Amino acid sequence: MQISTVVVRGRSGLMLLAVLFCGALVTSCGNNAARESTDELKTKLRAELKAEAELKAEAELKAEAELKAEAELKAEAELKAELKYVHYGNEAAAIKEFAAELLLASAGGRAMAKFQAKAKTTEAVQQIKKLYDAARTYFYFSNESNSRGSTVSIPKQFPNGTVGPTPPLGTCCGSANGKCGVTASLWNTNIWNTLRFSMDDPHYYSYTYIGSGTEENSQFTVRANGDLDCDGVYSTFEMVGSVNAADNSVTGSAGFFKQNELE
Repeated sequence: MQISTVVVRGRSGLMLLAVLFCGALVTSCGNNAARESTDELKTKLRAELKAEAELKAEAELKAEAELKAEAELKAEAELKAELKYVHYGNEAAAIKEFAAELLLASAGGRAMAKFQAKAKTTEAVQQIKKLYDAARTYFYFSNESNSRGSTVSIPKQFPNGTVGPTPPLGTCCGSANGKCGVTASLWNTNIWNTLRFSMDDPHYYSYTYIGSGTEENSQFTVRANGDLDCDGVYSTFEMVGSVNAADNSVTGSAGFFKQNELE
């Protein structure tokens, strides 16, 4: 930046010098304002991600406590039925009562199976939300880096392309306990690495990402599919994201799209 010295007598001359000085600084001032705006956005986004992580942890603890309570009730009912059978021996009344207890235990077993399936869906909900947040974060900061060999920033966008289902559908049902094992190589792809996403523990669901477009035409879909009872019918958990052209912000679906949730 060059600043010329101008000596002009009188009030009008001082005003001219001030105008020239401000004109030389306008570019610098604009850059400072842009940096401050980006810093505020980063701070806000980090706070949102931290709050969501705390909510996820709280939900996991609650689900674990409910599952433990249900298991204790079932064990108590089965023990009670067994003690009554031992007490009454082979008497007809005892056999009848024991049959009623078994029926009740059977109904409780179905309820327990449903509850356990519901608990397993927590994986899909948490991981799809994690993928949604990763894609949104990428959009906000994607134009801070340049493409290789270029000095021009790339346009804002979600990761473009399609990956998944990972692992392929049906893999989990072919494994022990209907859970997919950990295979690090499956997640070593450009899109999964860009989103910093992988399943590092045994899991029940396969995951898919689809992204396209730039700026206000950007959009993406994240999806989980599972077959908890291994009957060939798959559940679907899905979220979509797009860009609001008015303020270039990321908007998403009001909630999860769920189909055949307990499959």
